[in-house]
Amino acid sequence: MLTKLRHSILNYPVVALSGILLITLFFYYQAFHSDNPIRVDFSLEQMYPDVDPDRELYKTFCETFSREDDVGFFTYTGDDIFSRKSMENIAFIVDEILFIEGVESVASLANINDGDLFSNNLTDSDWQNSKNFILEHRIYRDLLVSKDLSSGAIIIDIENHVMDQNERQRIFRNIDHIIQTNGSDWVWHEAGIPVLRTRYIDLITYERNLFIPLAMAISAIIFFLVFRQLVGILIPAVIICTYLIWVSGIMAMLDITINVISYLTFNLLMIIGTSNCIHLFMKYHEVLKVKTIDKKLALDIVMKDIGGALFLTSFTTAVGFLSLLFTNIRITQEFGFILGLGVFLTFLLTTTMFPILLSYVHLPHYEKINRLFNNNGFIGEKMIIRWTKNNSKTVMGISGLVIVIAVFGLLRINTNIAVMDDLKEGNELFDNFHFVENNFGGILPLEIVVDSKLDNGVFDPDFMNKIGAFQARIQEEVEPVTSVISVYDHAIMLNEVLGDGRQVVPDSENDLKSFFLDYDGADNYLAKNYSLARVSARMVNIESSDVDPIKEKIGVIYNDVFGDDKGFYVTGTTFLALKVGKHLVSSLTKSFSIAFVIIFISIIILFRSLRLALISILPNMIPLMIAGGVMGFTGIKLRPSTAITFSIALGIAIDDTIHFLARLRQEMRDSGDINKAIPTAIHTTGRAILSTTAILSIGFFVLTFSEFVPNHEFGIIATIIMIVALFGAILLLPALIYTFKPTFSVKQVKRVV
Repeated sequence: MLTKLRHSILNYPVVALSGILLITLFFYYQAFHSDNPIRVDFSLEQMYPDVDPDRELYKTFCETFSREDDVGFFTYTGDDIFSRKSMENIAFIVDEILFIEGVESVASLANINDGDLFSNNLTDSDWQNSKNFILEHRIYRDLLVSKDLSSGAIIIDIENHVMDQNERQRIFRNIDHIIQTNGSDWVWHEAGIPVLRTRYIDLITYERNLFIPLAMAISAIIFFLVFRQLVGILIPAVIICTYLIWVSGIMAMLDITINVISYLTFNLLMIIGTSNCIHLFMKYHEVLKVKTIDKKLALDIVMKDIGGALFLTSFTTAVGFLSLLFTNIRITQEFGFILGLGVFLTFLLTTTMFPILLSYVHLPHYEKINRLFNNNGFIGEKMIIRWTKNNSKTVMGISGLVIVIAVFGLLRINTNIAVMDDLKEGNELFDNFHFVENNFGGILPLEIVVDSKLDNGVFDPDFMNKIGAFQARIQEEVEPVTSVISVYDHAIMLNEVLGDGRQVVPDSENDLKSFFLDYDGADNYLAKNYSLARVSARMVNIESSDVDPIKEKIGVIYNDVFGDDKGFYVTGTTFLALKVGKHLVSSLTKSFSIAFVIIFISIIILFRSLRLALISILPNMIPLMIAGGVMGFTGIKLRPSTAITFSIALGIAIDDTIHFLARLRQEMRDSGDINKAIPTAIHTTGRAILSTTAILSIGFFVLTFSEFVPNHEFGIIATIIMIVALFGAILLLPALIYTFKPTFSVKQVKRVV
């Protein structure tokens, strides 16, 4: 099949290029100018599993009450926040924010009781009384005022329908403008789930726009340094742009968005395509050095000798990506699918466009060819050849020792993720949350729904007092919880204002009911004919291992107070996000195992040798084990971003092994002497593997400068895997072949290429 395709391309280059151009224009239109162009959607809601009981429970909560993940905290620190000037300024800022479309309500010191609490008409004595009222209030204290009284808070409730990133960005841009214009005398900090989502996605977008061009520039520089030819930059650039347009068009047609996971798609495909081009360029120059032939015949030989190997590497890389289809989160499945498809498109367009474009370019000068394939080889080549042959057991012994050390690191890997783990200390968003958490208490939501099981049951004074006892024990005994507000607090507040003036629950059920029927905030805390009551808590940043103990502790407290354990449930975006992260790690680990098995079986089928398959897998397992060991020793957590690295890197790293084995098998077909075949394979393919590793590792390494922890750790792990895989392919693999002497099927070589 590949032979026919190769001949058709070289015989009809204009037809092939015209077809590619037409398809590219079609996909370009679909991606950027159709009615459904490729979209950017970084909403975190996509991360939730399609079918999950906790998600359904949270959905029920939102339908019953309202969303708890739409409240933003904006705190200000400066001169006396209780001064008349400060109150006047905050009142103006609050009024301006209320005019923003999508803002439902705003709470601050300046607009409590419609602004009457701190009206400019108050005497100094009344003003002080208002201040004392706030400092003693069970709801406003530590909510609108910091613990040290040096900071105040503006709490912004966004309308429930605002779930789109663009809408949130618009709202926060307006808030930022108002604060910069009218609050420049204060130091501002921001927190809350909508703030986290919006700024988090802004950071991802910023880094995507930064690192994709940076990776392209680095690839171009390395290409030029390796080949010293302008064509070595232009041809890969044209090929890469073409298949990226194809992938963009397909994503638009299938409504696959650029999201919190798939934003890596273009970086990865660009790196993979660059790797393919390096192998083709290297082989092209090698053929021209060995044989003095015309350009067309040289290109035919190149595609014949290396086309099969590129197909095999594309297949194994695609398997690594497609294994993500075994997760049960839609955007992860889409990411795996589009990357797997993108790898095959990369192979198709690279092997098609490369010979066509080179056929229109003059042959490279002899000195450039000779520079690439001189007799001295690459740095360290002679030592590698000597060690693989004469010290193969030493190489294997050192590898075994490294594996043992890596195992100790693997056993120390931490899978205990936290909500704020994705941000580095020193990042503005991280520091803002840390400030608000330290001065106002936690900002992560925890929601508890208590069921009285009777219509109007919440208005039973005894039941209402039990809610008060329940929330008091939660705040006292559940360590991560910093504050709790419930219908009980509002009942006390209403009785103080409308009842007998005491801060207690009234004795009459009718009084309670009458208070709440005219109360605007009742819908936020009562539901279903007043049989359900909402208890809202705020927590500090917690880890996934804290979730079950918190739920269990709340269950014990509920049973003690109410006498049963079936009249409540716990929910909230905090628990849901942590569960999704932990579940995703488990799914990705499963998908990696599936990918490993499929690749192993594929190598057995393709090379027709179980021994060779076993030998070839070991050099590719060691890089993954070392990366895992580094994670364990350095404290890098096994989170979704690092788990996905293993599936991706497995497919890419095994490319080195396949290219080496394909070249070795070809040399065995020509000479039949393993002592000649291995040094020749190291001398020729080893150079290409070294160059591709340089591009791949540097392309990944630039991500280590990211402020976004998943990107940073992805760069570290992927770089380690790439570098260790290089030594596995050109050092450990030859040593294993010398020692165990597997057989090579020449017939299979001919059939594939």
